[in-house]
Amino acid sequence: MPDLGVRASERGFIGFVPVLRKSRDGTTEWIAEARTLELGYRSPGWVEVRSGISPGEWLVRRGSEALENGTPINFTEKLDEP
Repeated sequence: MPDLGVRASERGFIGFVPVLRKSRDGTTEWIAEARTLELGYRSPGWVEVRSGISPGEWLVRRGSEALENGTPINFTEKLDEP
């Protein structure tokens, strides 16, 4: 995966996965869920993720440096709810 979505933290390397949740007013919203990642092989611009996310899950790449666990996420395109 592109290494833009991975950053170092006090917990090791983390990435953020968009998760759908119900807000206080009953509407649904996307939030960032922090995941600790185990990394493998690296090459310029790319990194292997051995664990922490599953195949098919989305990982935030652009703007992830400003995220914390639970931060609301806005998408430029509408995503289908699972």
